[in-house]
Amino acid sequence: MAKIKIKKETDQDISYADRVLNMIDELPAGMYEVVVRKPVRTSSQNRSLHVFVRWISQALNEAGISMTEFYKEGADMMWTPDSVKDHIWRVVQKAAYGKDSSAKLTTAEHSRVVTEVQQIVSRKGVLVNYPNEQDLINNIDKYEII
Repeated sequence: MAKIKIKKETDQDISYADRVLNMIDELPAGMYEVVVRKPVRTSSQNRSLHVFVRWISQALNEAGISMTEFYKEGADMMWTPDSVKDHIWRVVQKAAYGKDSSAKLTTAEHSRVVTEVQQIVSRKGVLVNYPNEQDLINNIDKYEII
């Protein structure tokens, strides 16, 4: 049986390690490399992120909040999903975690950035829900201008 070291923080951690070891035991004889790392952003979070920044750009534009009004400087431009990701999302993610790419965020870090971004745009009078799986399937826009 393979030996692994695991830091036990909860009972669930040990049961997960046991499941991994059992899966390894079921493999045919041979050499294997097992890599254990913190979970990064899921594919669902990735899809939701793109919808989320699109909703933010639409809501800010509908509210008449240009990039200049948001930042008090710069060009008087309409928002796009890319500008929201570059000028809001990445600023928060870089400040909080020092990471340039959302693909490098763990699932927990991703969720925290979502919350921070929601708070920032809500101060401008725009409430944007983070899309769930059903929103992605139905392509429902979920934002509100207050």
